[in-house]
Amino acid sequence: MVRSFVALLPALALFAGGCSVSSLLNKIEDESDKVVDLICECGIENINGMTCEETFTVSLFGGADRDCVEDALNVDKESSRENLECSLDVMKEYRKCIEDNLVCDDPASYSGCASIFEDFNACPQVSDEVNNAVGECFPDDGN
Repeated sequence: MVRSFVALLPALALFAGGCSVSSLLNKIEDESDKVVDLICECGIENINGMTCEETFTVSLFGGADRDCVEDALNVDKESSRENLECSLDVMKEYRKCIEDNLVCDDPASYSGCASIFEDFNACPQVSDEVNNAVGECFPDDGN
């Protein structure tokens, strides 16, 4: 269940709208990595043939090239920074919730934290120009 919510992170962080874009992206990735570390410290060794890290780690960029994504977000640095700062705040809140609620013997102990991802909807949106540029960074899958 957590995997499905954590899997939404890349799209939300990229498309939802102080620090540079690169720095903010790094910080969002760091928060995501901290969540994976917290969960995996519980000793989860194997889930459906995958390690804990493989199960809960998500790529912020999916199949996209990070440099391309950064360039796209830099098309409108102000709106992108506002969006990424908000997304970072949401990720920090999620990590804190995991820290406060995770009980290793009870996988459902932190399930209530997933609702925090709804806060991405309140983040400022990036411009259509940025959205279109980010979309160009993903490989064409033929569909």
